[in-house]
Amino acid sequence: MGRTEELISLEKTLEFKSKSVPVISHSRWLLKKGPLLQMSGPKSTRTLKTRKLYTPLYLFLFNNLLLVTKPSGDRFQVLDSCSRSMLRTEDLEDQGQTLAHAFNLRLMENQEDRTVSYLLKAGSMSDKLRWMCALTPNRRTRFLSTSAHQPDAPQVQCIQSYSAQGPDELSIEMADVLHILEKTDDGWMMGERLHDSERGWFPWRVVEEIQSADLRAQNLRVCQRIQQAQGTRGRHTHSRSHTHSHSHTLSHSHTVTGTF
Repeated sequence: MGRTEELISLEKTLEFKSKSVPVISHSRWLLKKGPLLQMSGPKSTRTLKTRKLYTPLYLFLFNNLLLVTKPSGDRFQVLDSCSRSMLRTEDLEDQGQTLAHAFNLRLMENQEDRTVSYLLKAGSMSDKLRWMCALTPNRRTRFLSTSAHQPDAPQVQCIQSYSAQGPDELSIEMADVLHILEKTDDGWMMGERLHDSERGWFPWRVVEEIQSADLRAQNLRVCQRIQQAQGTRGRHTHSRSHTHSHSHTLSHSHTVTGTF
């Protein structure tokens, strides 16, 4: 199913509580969807154990829009919406077991032009981090706060090919080298592939860490040379030949990456 067809199918399941938001657009695509629990009421251990204080929500995150919905069978009532650029997240993991796997989502300017916050609880540590990284992709990660291309940044190499199972996951091939941006305790990593800067999640088991600082530095130098060569070639070729040479260079970069 293409992106537009997916949006058309999704829109048919939505019911807007108040202000209708146009979902279908050629410049929009779905990044992530799934259930979360909204936590409400006094933030004490005793009250949060009360089942009624957890309200099931279902989020639809697009590249430029968030829809907060309430699921009802195969239908979804849209409660709130916000531009993706106006989202902020805060991790609450260090505030006690009651808030395990919880985070705060703030809509700086929602559909009513108001700032609202949602205290959300995910099913696991990895689910929480994957939501936070998708909602606010420029947030500071555990290992890297600015550029991934630093000599001391942790790197891993793929030892088993993996095909992405969701839009926030990354398909990786044998010998791909990646910087690690996030790591969970339940078996997942988010990484950035060196040769094309693509980011996404994948399981620990398909990679191994590169321990050698010299090898990590060498990997960076090789990728920088590839990127410089691509940029130079792109500036000095006709757009038609550029398309062909760019494809060839990317293919070649896989070969070089495989020699790390």
